[in-house]
Amino acid sequence: MLYDGRQFYRSWTYSIASVVKIGGGDAFCAGLIYALLHKKSLPDALEFAAAACAKHTVEGDILCASVSDIEWIMGSDGTGRMTR
Repeated sequence: MLYDGRQFYRSWTYSIASVVKIGGGDAFCAGLIYALLHKKSLPDALEFAAAACAKHTVEGDILCASVSDIEWIMGSDGTGRMTR
């Protein structure tokens, strides 16, 4: 969820099988910062951040996904599952 001082935005909810318990917040923040720096609208930036957070399907606590990986997750069925 994102609040801009006037309006709340809610992202899609991903149902993921978590591999690790750490790094999700960092991945979310990194995705949000990236999206805002690339001039995405607030709803689109939030969706990008939520998809980046779904990186828990990859081992480790560092977001090791490309922009196209994250965009793929955004267009997935909501499981956020990726194959590498």
